[in-house]
Amino acid sequence: MELDCPYCHSLDSKIIRRNPKVICCNSCGLYRLSSRMSYEQQKEYLKNLTISSHISSDFLETSILKRFFPALFDGGKILDVGCGEGSFVYTLKKMGVEAIGLEPMKQAGTEQKAELNIYQGFFNREDIPAEILHQKFDLISFRESIYYMNDLGMTFQLLGAILRPNGGLYLKMHVASSFYYLGKKDLTVRYGKCVQFMPTRKALVSILGKEGYKILKVFWYSCNVLHALGLPHSNLPAKVVNRVLEKIFAWTEMLPSCYYCTKRVKNGIK
Repeated sequence: MELDCPYCHSLDSKIIRRNPKVICCNSCGLYRLSSRMSYEQQKEYLKNLTISSHISSDFLETSILKRFFPALFDGGKILDVGCGEGSFVYTLKKMGVEAIGLEPMKQAGTEQKAELNIYQGFFNREDIPAEILHQKFDLISFRESIYYMNDLGMTFQLLGAILRPNGGLYLKMHVASSFYYLGKKDLTVRYGKCVQFMPTRKALVSILGKEGYKILKVFWYSCNVLHALGLPHSNLPAKVVNRVLEKIFAWTEMLPSCYYCTKRVKNGIK
């Protein structure tokens, strides 16, 4: 098991919750379990798991990409890290994008998936497929997968190696500073045993800036607040309250799901 922060490797931390023990790095602000899986443990845990064979179209997020990364749809190339069953890759391909997926778990064998260019492997120099390492991408996306990076600093180094200058980084994720985690800070409940960290919004913005990424836009995805809090939510008064709470949490940037559109700039602050 690993005890240090997966980004800055500091051991200095404060306790956020005791059972299970969740701590916050005093240096960079990432939340993490007091002991997290090592990379070797992650590989052993995931190697025999198989991802779903179901593929469906996913057009919700492509509208975001078309707005902020229009060149991607004019001969651009994207790598989707932690692509799961490949629905995002499949949708982008249907829209004419050269899309490649990377997924640590095995893919259920279908002829349709054989055409998706999904590779099995991890996003690090040790185990990333050579077919991906030797390419350059216009956009790299982490859709609910950034939390599983065992060494986030090395992740950004690899991003710098295979992302084109001024290329884009797209993150779909939860943040630890959302209302969802106010009462339940056990990160494994939603993301399983392999989860390595969860950033607060402040920590994420700081890390992106240090690594040389300019935030173009942040979208906060609407949700049923009362349902997420375990409260009655189906009657009309509850629906009204839910809409008010949703607006408040959107304004304070405390909704759980967000989409970060960022652009790599030449001179990041290190």
